[in-house]
Amino acid sequence: MKTKKKYLFVALGFMIASVLLSMLTYYWVGTIEWDWICSSMNSKLEQIEEKIKQNQTETDTLVAQLKDDSLSKAKALSIMILESPSILKDVESLEETRIALGLDEINISDESGNIIASTSAYAANASDSGNHISDFLPAIQNKNFSKTITEDVSGTKRFYTGVPRLDKPGVVQISSTPAYLRAIMSFYDISSVCAEDFMLENGYTAIIDLNSYKYLSHSDKAMISKGVQIPKESFSSENGMFIAALAGKKSIVRYKKNEDKIIMAAVPEGEIYSMRNSAVSSLAAVLPVMMIITLLLLRHSFKKAGI
Repeated sequence: MKTKKKYLFVALGFMIASVLLSMLTYYWVGTIEWDWICSSMNSKLEQIEEKIKQNQTETDTLVAQLKDDSLSKAKALSIMILESPSILKDVESLEETRIALGLDEINISDESGNIIASTSAYAANASDSGNHISDFLPAIQNKNFSKTITEDVSGTKRFYTGVPRLDKPGVVQISSTPAYLRAIMSFYDISSVCAEDFMLENGYTAIIDLNSYKYLSHSDKAMISKGVQIPKESFSSENGMFIAALAGKKSIVRYKKNEDKIIMAAVPEGEIYSMRNSAVSSLAAVLPVMMIITLLLLRHSFKKAGI
């Protein structure tokens, strides 16, 4: 009877220790995983924000350079007209000049803003180019005037530049669409920022347009331009964290606002605590076996001691 009590005492002690060890493991490993995922999500948001900023800086620098280039070409054309005014009466010569300068179109106006010479008959995209003459009319009176307008056209930009005529009052307007700009704009396109940038197994990152409330970029390219299923009021603060059901899974969402955009990262809760759950499951399998082995060893010791 005394031996049986000893077994019960050892077994009870082992069980209490096992429960305490499991609770400690559950809390300790869970805390480490939570801190790690929070740090990882914050770091990911910062990386995406920095990439957006870098892409915008690179794009702005490139556009500024192209504006300067367009202005130089417009001024050069104005000088050419000053030296050879007859070019305005020879459409073919004007077209040759357009090709030589790498332009889409040339439009020249008189002192009233009426177009008197144009290469529109040769330009594939000339349908609206002449409409911009009105934006450059101050050049008729102001010889120091210059202006460049940019328009987004099919994934690239078109530049319209207007300067004064030097031979007489009027406007020299050119338009151009740099051939290589489309490829560069595609490289800096915001939709590619989060492409294939997954977190853990099923987590993802994304950029949301606050105005249209659609995905501008997403780890899953198929989600780009689609509406966001998370209620907009969940992103009420400048930054924060909340829990949401995404694709049927309880997920942790971390976000940060960036001007008119929301940068976010989401990870299913089950994946965050995978190591903790695995550790606790392992303990639940190993500890009973260890208890049985311990009791068998005690039994053998008791028998050997004649107890």
